[in-house]
Amino acid sequence: MDFVLSKLNLSVGTRAESAQASVAYELPPAAVREAIVNAVAHRDYTSRGSVQVMLFADRLEVWNPGTLPPALTLAQLREPHGSIPANPLLAEPLYLAKYIERMGTGTGDMIRLCRKAGLPEPEFAIRDGFLITLRRPARVVRLAAGEVTGEVEAQGA
Repeated sequence: MDFVLSKLNLSVGTRAESAQASVAYELPPAAVREAIVNAVAHRDYTSRGSVQVMLFADRLEVWNPGTLPPALTLAQLREPHGSIPANPLLAEPLYLAKYIERMGTGTGDMIRLCRKAGLPEPEFAIRDGFLITLRRPARVVRLAAGEVTGEVEAQGA
């Protein structure tokens, strides 16, 4: 989690208000955390595949070798729904360690957090496993593509 967030920080503030400098992130840290915890909790542990967290210029993808339970559809992830953890023996300790608040609320939380940050809603897909895509802000994508902005000051000669 810390490694991923270290690649998503936009700016580091000052220590004017506390002993720690404030950090602004491209993506809501709680949404990133939820995507990773979701992948760990719901992956298919009979598969030899691993949870994969991939950062691209325009998006963060979190993939796991798992799928939705038969009673749940991708569309239902966007509304309140029940949760059938693929790994109940893992879900319970994640709950007790406060990585999970309530079952079935994570995807809704990610949607709400991205909307609040002015970002596109997360995308959920089944592609040889379960994939969550969080889109990076357009400003960051333009900078990654080499767009020059007036934010960088010229260096002395």
